[in-house]
Amino acid sequence: MNTNYQIAPFFAEPFFVIPDFLDHDLRQMLVRKVKKFSKKWEGEGKNVWASAIKSPSNSFLLDEKFHKVEEFYKLLNLVHDNVQIFAEKLGVTEYEFKCISAWYNSYTKEQFQEFHSHPNNFFSVIYFCDLPEGSAPIIFSDFTGMGNLLPRQDNTKTPEFFKYTSTIEFKSNTLLIFRSHIPHSVPFGKNEEERITFSFNFT
Repeated sequence: MNTNYQIAPFFAEPFFVIPDFLDHDLRQMLVRKVKKFSKKWEGEGKNVWASAIKSPSNSFLLDEKFHKVEEFYKLLNLVHDNVQIFAEKLGVTEYEFKCISAWYNSYTKEQFQEFHSHPNNFFSVIYFCDLPEGSAPIIFSDFTGMGNLLPRQDNTKTPEFFKYTSTIEFKSNTLLIFRSHIPHSVPFGKNEEERITFSFNFT
């Protein structure tokens, strides 16, 4: 009997990651703008989330105001270019993708975001602008096997490719693009300073 086997993890999920995405000056301007606006626009989307008052301060549901901020608009244009690159790398060349929503999130240690996805979009984007010490990671989940008699596992013996969650710690100034149906969450962190991210949906 031949015992020379291999386990092939087919159907891998592609993620598009760019470290050191922005130059220092633009990133610092974004940080300053968010710290200024987070006091004014605090928690505009809290009524949407189950995390409620524990939801991050954000500009969710304020897309019009977001687009009027020069630094945010510069970021949006750079993000759009990379969404197109990612789509082309996936073999999707016949479409021009458009951003239909954009917002920032500002988390401190007592705030979190429950599992959610971004339905009715093709791509979602997170720009990890400023992640101070103690910032929470992001957790992605694959629920596609939940109706299966042998769903994905998540214990100490489970290989990475068969787990139903992946916890990823990114560094500041990293851009991440992924398909919008993938559930993700942000747990509690330990950071005293603001954990600042920007999010975008493209269709």
